[in-house]
Amino acid sequence: MEKQIIAVDLDGTLCESYDWHDWIERAPVYWVDKMKGLKPIQKTIDYCNKLYDEGHEIYIFTARDDVYTPVTIDWLKRNGVKYHWIQMKKPFYHLLIDDRSCRPEEIE
Repeated sequence: MEKQIIAVDLDGTLCESYDWHDWIERAPVYWVDKMKGLKPIQKTIDYCNKLYDEGHEIYIFTARDDVYTPVTIDWLKRNGVKYHWIQMKKPFYHLLIDDRSCRPEEIE
């Protein structure tokens, strides 16, 4: 297979998701503590690591603000996620319409 660039979401894809509805009312330290303890979604991590090992480029995308970069990178390291690049502050959306998307539950 030809080398590909694979974009992977973080929250709800590589790790469990959490409710952001009250993000304005919470201090960043609250979210740092919450992010540290998020459970990995091992099936997705294993699949992404397999793609990485096959030579594909893995780009992590997250809507998390830049202030959460250190805790995010630490979480990725602690959970053995292999990647080439991370992008913080992706556009927020509730629905992505794209011809090249895959949901975690569709992973082999």
